[in-house]
Amino acid sequence: MLIAMALNVALAFQDPVPIDAMVVRKAVAEAAAIWAPYGFALDRTDVCGRSAAETLLLTIGIAGTATPGRPPIVLGTIVFAPDGTPQPRITLFLDEVLRFVAGARVLGAEEWQWPRLLREQIMGRILGRVLAHEIGHYVLVDRRHTPAGLMRSIQRSDELAAPSRAGFTLSADQAAQLRARSVAVSGLESTRERADTCGRP
Repeated sequence: MLIAMALNVALAFQDPVPIDAMVVRKAVAEAAAIWAPYGFALDRTDVCGRSAAETLLLTIGIAGTATPGRPPIVLGTIVFAPDGTPQPRITLFLDEVLRFVAGARVLGAEEWQWPRLLREQIMGRILGRVLAHEIGHYVLVDRRHTPAGLMRSIQRSDELAAPSRAGFTLSADQAAQLRARSVAVSGLESTRERADTCGRP
């Protein structure tokens, strides 16, 4: 399914990034692959870099945990204001993602059995899917979640790590909403209330 709306999205990771550059590249590539069918082109940029007027700039921060020791496990978040507008800043919680990586099984193998390159690939895949979910909150201008697909609130570790992207698509209603939106989303205002992506081992 292709959508006529085309939008460039520049992802500015705040320095220093506390993970390997290869993992970041794979995360961006994964998020880009998820959003490409909907007319979005994602790429990384510098925090202080200049972007074209038609480019949506999102800042990506990486923190430890959202609420240490308290369920649910929060993998990523974006903040919303009382008027429903999302802030162009996404936070990924690295400690929680690492816990998910440790609990995932790929082709029947546990994390300690993976070679280094496979671990980097899976780490990037999980981060990229969490990132893609939070981007969804921003471009859909909606803090709500769906029962299934990319915008579901609870993500399982094995699903996040799996090679298939079948479970990381928009619903028909969400895709139609994007098709109907002909105005650029780059003018969205800053926000206060959060929408989290949570996980279950």
